[in-house]
Amino acid sequence: VDHPQLRAIRRHLAETYQVMGRHDDAEGLLIDLADEVSRDGEESLGHFLRLERTWTRIAKGPDPMTLQTIEEQAEDARVAFARRGDEQGLAQVCRVLFHVHLRRGEITETETYAYQEIEHGRLSGSPREELAGPLLLAIALELGPRPVGECIARCEEVIDWRDTFN
Repeated sequence: VDHPQLRAIRRHLAETYQVMGRHDDAEGLLIDLADEVSRDGEESLGHFLRLERTWTRIAKGPDPMTLQTIEEQAEDARVAFARRGDEQGLAQVCRVLFHVHLRRGEITETETYAYQEIEHGRLSGSPREELAGPLLLAIALELGPRPVGECIARCEEVIDWRDTFN
């Protein structure tokens, strides 16, 4: 119970639950973690956990929070993460804002957030964030107005896939 890495392990377990589609399990774990963190006064981790829970709720849908509320929460977190130089948190903000604009049907804005997620994800060293950015970009390009050839070129710019198969 008092292991120094328990909180980090539980946070990663919540992320794993999300990937597995076990959103209720992820949300329950995130609520518990957020309660602990708020008692300990860890502001940055609190923002991270709130956004993780928001992300889970977006994935699970429909969310009782308005898109405006989610956007405000993400922007508040962006300020806190930028102040600390938390690249993983900044990548997470971009991922959440990508989905806010996607839900609004603002497809061209999603591309901006995908590129920002790619930048922060690479700097974060977090495998999840490093992989999320290119996926978000592919979604934005697929849904957006760019010609196919340009979409392919943009994907090739961010993914060095040629060396993978040699």
